Amino acid sequence: MHRRTLLLTLVAALVTLFALSSTGCKSKKTLDADVDHLLVAIARSDYEHFKADAHPALVNEVSKDEFESMAMVLKRLGPLKSKTMKSISVRQGAPTEGQYDMEFENGSCSLAIKSLDGKLVGFHFEGPDIKRLQNAP
Repeated sequence: MHRRTLLLTLVAALVTLFALSSTGCKSKKTLDADVDHLLVAIARSDYEHFKADAHPALVNEVSKDEFESMAMVLKRLGPLKSKTMKSISVRQGAPTEGQYDMEFENGSCSLAIKSLDGKLVGFHFEGPDIKRLQNAP
């Protein structure tokens, strides 16, 4: 009887581990897609595209002028060469959070992004190149 209980416990642990890893993998793909959509909207200075992908609260927080100013800074970095997810946090009922390192033709930056149910709820680009380009004439 003890062996059977141990075997059932091990099977349950493996099923739980598989379910958690599948959720993480799906969340990474979703977050990667959210980053790609955000970068397309920025590259095109397309505020309507941004609004379609963003949670209403984020749309209320980021005006068209703010979006266009941010797009201008990021466009100065040039074409995206690579993006690497550095971390992801997945919690039931809370936004999925990710950290990315991004390399562009003319510099680099990091991106912190939050997504809930396929909608952006927050993002922030930062790094020395972002600061330098924000202050450029």
